[in-house]
Amino acid sequence: MDKFFLLLSLFLLVPYLLAVLIPSWKWLLGCVFIYALIAIYLYIDVIMHPNHSNPGAPFGMALLSAAGISGLLGIICRGISLFLQKKKFSVFIINVSRFIVILLMIGLLVGLFIKS
Repeated sequence: MDKFFLLLSLFLLVPYLLAVLIPSWKWLLGCVFIYALIAIYLYIDVIMHPNHSNPGAPFGMALLSAAGISGLLGIICRGISLFLQKKKFSVFIINVSRFIVILLMIGLLVGLFIKS
């Protein structure tokens, strides 16, 4: 079970950190483009043509969904922080806004999973 949590934390942390540690707008747009290509591929390959004969398919879809959501969360947080840096806001306000976005996304995800 420990390996599962290590794998889950890697699938959650790595895409988030890759997006949050981007230095400029140009890099952020490149990251958005790459994440969009990966999302399109996964949508076509995994969602439109599911492999129901594989018993591990739902587990794989859950891990890929977690990675996609954490990458999207990182892109949103970095976009907000770059925008606020450009407008010369303080570091405290930037960090508070990141925290608020993370809490809102967690609340949204919990709401979606409870609803379904």
